[in-house]
Amino acid sequence: MKILKYISGRYWGVEARTLRYKYIVLIQPILEYGAQVYQVASASNLDKRSASRVITGHLNSCPKGIVLYEAYFQPLRLLRKYLLAKYFAKLISYGDQHRTSRYVRNWHNNSRLER
Repeated sequence: MKILKYISGRYWGVEARTLRYKYIVLIQPILEYGAQVYQVASASNLDKRSASRVITGHLNSCPKGIVLYEAYFQPLRLLRKYLLAKYFAKLISYGDQHRTSRYVRNWHNNSRLER
């Protein structure tokens, strides 16, 4: 995040398009890594997207929805849901040859986790 702040200046610096590209290449993969695990984390801790404010140049008083819209970003909760659905589809496609896939296929809503 500090990289984006460093290369974007108020009166000098790179364009917003370049900052967005740097974010997608450098920072977004870090946020997406392990999204299946922290899908259940609180939204207040995970929806902090200060990168979109740096890219667009908006202040903290600007609403989050407007900042995300102008930076062409989805909210992190929607991105995490997409990644989780993609992960489960991949697991189910393995069939019975994968232990986790077998566990997910036999899961019931009233099931409990076992050690």
